[in-house]
Amino acid sequence: MRNSSFSQAGYLTRFYLRRDWLKIVIWMIGLVGLMGVGGGKFDGLYGTKAAMDSIVSTLKTPAMVSLFGPFTAQQPYNVALIFAVEMMVFMGLFMAMMNIYFAVRGTRAEEDSGILELIRAHSVGKYAPLLASIMELLIINVVTGILESLSLMAANMTGADSTGSWLFGLGLAAVGFMFGVFFAINGSVK
Repeated sequence: MRNSSFSQAGYLTRFYLRRDWLKIVIWMIGLVGLMGVGGGKFDGLYGTKAAMDSIVSTLKTPAMVSLFGPFTAQQPYNVALIFAVEMMVFMGLFMAMMNIYFAVRGTRAEEDSGILELIRAHSVGKYAPLLASIMELLIINVVTGILESLSLMAANMTGADSTGSWLFGLGLAAVGFMFGVFFAINGSVK
């Protein structure tokens, strides 16, 4: 049997998922819980016309524009729109942190500890550990994105629909995956 550069990547992916399952579950509970609880609280925070006008004027100030970008939404404003504007940046940062953690753990940390040399001593392809790390990130992000979308739908915010919830959750998963892949490739390329 010919040894390709990616041989045994599937086996390594399953190994990484088994090794990291508890950390993955803790990150998912934290992120999905934050998304669902935050979505549930926004109706109470911005459910009135006065509160909505107040937060819209705040989001148009120079400080908020520098943090979240320009607020270009048109009236009528709703709670789901305000949630998306405020939470996309923060949830994106949390997703990036989770992905950077798992990308570095799967690439640079294994190399620094000497585990990568032990893995490569067997019939494992040269790029199989990198591919396995990226596949682990893909699985983590798809599951997290789906769960975040479902938690937003369960929060039942005013103005939210299933399309927006899926777009928000899977968009965050894509942002996190992008950061993870950048760090995985950066951690393994010499």
